[in-house]
Amino acid sequence: FNAIVNPKRSVKVHFVNSDKIMHLQFVKNKDVKSRSDNGIQNVYIKSPLAKAVLGKTIGDKTNIGTSNNNIEILDIK
Repeated sequence: FNAIVNPKRSVKVHFVNSDKIMHLQFVKNKDVKSRSDNGIQNVYIKSPLAKAVLGKTIGDKTNIGTSNNNIEILDIK
């Protein structure tokens, strides 16, 4: 059973193009600070980034919107 990225989970992603790893958490209010105290990046649930990763599982690769920004799902908590 593979965990699926959903709004109640946090996710660790690898931005392939820039070789950066980030921890993301989804928020319903786009006015929430972008970074929380524990190093997890808050991402607005309707943003292109959130739309790209929601519904994915560990190991999936996807693009953000129509851009060439490739990301890979590394972990889901």
